[in-house]
Amino acid sequence: MSYNHRSAGLENNPVNRLVRMAYLVLIAVTIGGMVLHNLVIINYYLAQRRKQSLQSEYVVRFDRSELAQHLALTISFAVLVITGFALRFPEAWWVRGLAELGLTEPVRSTLHRICGVVLILVSLLHLYHVLFVKRGREQFGAMVPRVQDVKDLWGNLKFYTWRSTNHVEFDRYDYTHKAEYWALLWGTVVMVITGLILWFPERAVNLLPVAAVTISQTIHYYEAWLATLAIVVWHFFFVIFHPEAYPMSWTWITGKMPLEAVRKHHKGWHRKIIETTGDSGPSAGTDAPA
Repeated sequence: MSYNHRSAGLENNPVNRLVRMAYLVLIAVTIGGMVLHNLVIINYYLAQRRKQSLQSEYVVRFDRSELAQHLALTISFAVLVITGFALRFPEAWWVRGLAELGLTEPVRSTLHRICGVVLILVSLLHLYHVLFVKRGREQFGAMVPRVQDVKDLWGNLKFYTWRSTNHVEFDRYDYTHKAEYWALLWGTVVMVITGLILWFPERAVNLLPVAAVTISQTIHYYEAWLATLAIVVWHFFFVIFHPEAYPMSWTWITGKMPLEAVRKHHKGWHRKIIETTGDSGPSAGTDAPA
């Protein structure tokens, strides 16, 4: 008998079906064991970095309100990405897995809308923070792009390509932070507007051309790809995969940045801290002004 799809079909090959099942179990056990093993190692280094951060001097990078905003943004963004792509690709294997766990399409759709509302509320809270809270205005002022950021970008690339031995003296936030912050603001506005149009298309066409719905769908989809890839390639690199941050910076959880990291990477900010405190910096375990 020659090889054909019928002879290769699992339903006609009980032995093949057993082999397939054995390999699925083998893959699950082997790869799962590898993942667990590596997670144990990563957890060790995470705990070590956390211990070091608790024992070192620090400055407050983010206060509780800013940490809460970031946490809400992180959770809502993650759920929006997962449910959004699941709604776009309902036949994908991982989406079928979600459905088996109870995350059916109606559930995913509801979660997507709920997290969309959360994103809007977080955005409004952030707007209030930067407009009416003194610290928020200071943080926003530190995020305003300046000509110096272009010079810092050039100087940083020169250093990392061995054309200069001088570290750039960044201020509180460098060009990488500013680029991501303003991209986040822009992307949020785009996603909220297009998301509302897609949520209420009947009302949208009363105010906008009918083509606006289709265009919004396209923008919403590709902006989602852009935002997701930017987080993975840019944000995760600096928070997790950067050689000096790996396996993770704890600042986004604790709000505290080791003073040594400030001295090394944000010399301009460190000088301002010295001017404020009148010495070399805050003492260990104190909440110095950021």
